[in-house]
Amino acid sequence: MKNLLHCKLIQHKYKLSRNKKYIKLINERQLIKISEYKYKEKFHEISTLKLNRKIKFEGLPTNDNPKQWLYLFTINDYIVKIGGTRCGLKGRMTSYLSGSYPRAKASETNKTVYNTLEFYLKCECEVKLYGYKIPETELALEVLDEIITITPQIYHIYEKKLLEKYIEDYTQLPPLNCNIN
Repeated sequence: MKNLLHCKLIQHKYKLSRNKKYIKLINERQLIKISEYKYKEKFHEISTLKLNRKIKFEGLPTNDNPKQWLYLFTINDYIVKIGGTRCGLKGRMTSYLSGSYPRAKASETNKTVYNTLEFYLKCECEVKLYGYKIPETELALEVLDEIITITPQIYHIYEKKLLEKYIEDYTQLPPLNCNIN
């Protein structure tokens, strides 16, 4: 595995990159290894990302129930992104793929995450996706004299709490997280 900070290959490839605007160079000194992460036992490895023409997320669950997840991206075992999704891991990772086209109508987050992960894969780094299935919760509501059972979206509560704890424990967010919301 390549060192994220001191590798001359990384510095050289960054200088040559056409997508610098969407590549975040990562300072290894500001990172936490997944093995040292306080909540590592909640997450399990889902995929080792591969690069053909685009990033491939091999091993994503095809039956994504429950659909609400928390996830981590690591580069060479360092946590670089914590996120959450209400549309399943496959749906969220497909959304990140839209960032492979800098001129596309993808969000700035998707462009930065995709291009940063792709850049480090091209630099021979190992990129992994870890996931934590959020337990399904059902609520019974009375609506117009009828009881209706719903599954509320709660991933954002878990995600916010996880990011708050990360800042509390490590004084900053992972480098590919812009904010807590």
